[in-house]
Amino acid sequence: MTDERSVKRCAVYTRKSTDEGLDMDFNSLQAQRESCEAFIKSQRGEGWTLIPTAYDDGGISGGTMQRPALQRLLADIESKAVDVVVVYKVDRLTRSLHDFSKMVEVFDRQGVSFVAVTQQFNTTSSMGRLTLNVLLSFAQFEREVTGERIRDKVAASKKKGMWMGGGLPRGYKVEDRKLIVVPEDAEVVRTIFNDYLQCSSVRELAIALQKKGITSRPHGKPSNDPVSRGALHTILRNPIYIGVIPHKKERYQGQHDAIIDKAIWKAAQEKLEISRKCRGKPRRKTEDSPLMGKIFDESNRMLTPIHSSKKGRRYRYYVTHEDDRDNDQSNERSMQPWRLPALEIERRVDEIVLAAISDQAAIGAAAIKSGLDAHGIRDLRNQIELAGMRDRLEWIEHVQININRIKVSINLPTKAPLKIEKAVEIAMKRRGVERRIVMEGSTIARAQTDPQIFKALSLSMRFWDQMFSEKPMTAAEFSKTEDVDNSNVGRAMPLAFLAPDIVADLLAGKQTADTTAKKILRIENLPLSWLDQREILALNFGRRDLEILL
Repeated sequence: MTDERSVKRCAVYTRKSTDEGLDMDFNSLQAQRESCEAFIKSQRGEGWTLIPTAYDDGGISGGTMQRPALQRLLADIESKAVDVVVVYKVDRLTRSLHDFSKMVEVFDRQGVSFVAVTQQFNTTSSMGRLTLNVLLSFAQFEREVTGERIRDKVAASKKKGMWMGGGLPRGYKVEDRKLIVVPEDAEVVRTIFNDYLQCSSVRELAIALQKKGITSRPHGKPSNDPVSRGALHTILRNPIYIGVIPHKKERYQGQHDAIIDKAIWKAAQEKLEISRKCRGKPRRKTEDSPLMGKIFDESNRMLTPIHSSKKGRRYRYYVTHEDDRDNDQSNERSMQPWRLPALEIERRVDEIVLAAISDQAAIGAAAIKSGLDAHGIRDLRNQIELAGMRDRLEWIEHVQININRIKVSINLPTKAPLKIEKAVEIAMKRRGVERRIVMEGSTIARAQTDPQIFKALSLSMRFWDQMFSEKPMTAAEFSKTEDVDNSNVGRAMPLAFLAPDIVADLLAGKQTADTTAKKILRIENLPLSWLDQREILALNFGRRDLEILL
């Protein structure tokens, strides 16, 4: 009989990225669990015993920590109800090095071991940690390759003129993943273009449409609100109305019917361009100012992008439009003009979008409510997971900023209209004569990856990777293959034992300015303890407040 003190309570965790096949009598999750349970039985002599609780995540990507079963497992570990975590393969637990480092810290703090039954690794040894880090690097690489395939698929589909989702243009509806003209709304769009050619400005056009009783229709739903100038700019500049599909800087013939004649659309573009020049504003490309036509103040005045140069450096801003700088004394404070540093507010808005799309439950509920099928939900999850800052800012429909909060409306890239909103409270602070917006608990990525640090980390990983191959090379042989100095290989080898979160932060460029590749490579006797590594490297990976100068 096994001594009670040596009993090790084992929790089995299983995961499958898609929900395909989960309705079968014997699915992938059950197969994983069966293998793990068999392994636990084989270790019965060591005191291993199975915990009956099932920790199964079906249809959830390994690139996120927001998984119900995983969160339950971590909670049970924190409450000391688990001694060993057993998985079928390492990538079932996570495909992210950064997330893995967080889990290992929880495991170490609670004295929990981690075992992958098909790979026989244990996190209690330094070699086990190294091998797991290498495997997770390949899992992360596979995930990034999958993202590239998805982006290539989207690009290829747009080249064929297919509608791939996004904000649904007024005048169209989606049927069987195709844009279909809605006659009543299409007539409103034609009125907008025709009236614009007769008006002197978009502002005058908005007034004319309001007199005609034409209101906004967000996502095809009736509204009593007047059509905003931002929405009019979006309509007037949208090439979808002439039957084409835009993709980055290219345009392809679409599979949908045009609403606007090309001659009328071209005349509208020429007038819009002349209007920009007459205002005396520097011409800026939309891709340089992704919030152009989307950001408004508390009085619904659009903030337009400008830039200035000083000592060869270019500074971008979003400012209150000249036409809107009136002298309304009834609300003197709210009508004061705004001037926001562009890069800072773009990063802040992106963080709000990230917070909104990280709420998996809310996204799932909204997706189901909008009528998305399982395939559409999977595509949405993939696009959210793989999107960069530029992609996320393209999803934004409207940003409203006032002295108390910022509210962002987002159109997610789906075939059916799917809109979510997120508001963040802010506080005003005064520094001298300057007013600043301060939002707590924010991370603003400023640095970029140091190419020399990246090169050193890659060299160490490649060296240890080949050490596990069938024909491992010595450091001297490896240096000749890589065409690098033998001493560089020797200095880089210890970097393979760095804590995963340190590696992730170095690759993200979050180290302090004085933490260079040369400084890291000259560290003698780099400790295996991750805590000691962090103390020696003294990396400053903190969070800080964002202050936006008004």
